[in-house]
Amino acid sequence: MLPFIRLLVLALCLLPPVLAHAQSPEEAITAAAETWSQRYAAKDLEGLMALYHEEAMLFTQGAPALIGRSAIRDYFAQSFARTRGGKIAFKVESIRVFDDVAHFVSLFKMEIDAGGAAPIVAVGRSMLVYKRDAFGHWLLFADMDNQAPDAQASAFE
Repeated sequence: MLPFIRLLVLALCLLPPVLAHAQSPEEAITAAAETWSQRYAAKDLEGLMALYHEEAMLFTQGAPALIGRSAIRDYFAQSFARTRGGKIAFKVESIRVFDDVAHFVSLFKMEIDAGGAAPIVAVGRSMLVYKRDAFGHWLLFADMDNQAPDAQASAFE
């Protein structure tokens, strides 16, 4: 039995440090937002949809409310088909966690390559509501953005 215990101790010592440090909810939500940005830029529709709660709601500037992952998938599929790509950067302003629900407020800068001479640039603020699922993953439940007059592109320079 003693060799087994030595082997177990050795294995525990060799575990990656990341396992020793669990993410705080704020860190996990910030990472989820960054993952969203990466998947959006890659036009990874299914990867993007995996970040949304089944009953998610999307309220984006100039578009009707979209309710449910299926409606949101259709919206992004059409958006991806109309553009060559895009990227979004976030500047976190606030994260508030309430048990299994969290509010994430940020400035955003979106650059969309629609095939013109220059990308379309939109700057604004987003309010995201995340819900934690049974496995501990933070999923987007509500996503609302606007082009706020106090949000400036210079904040991203």
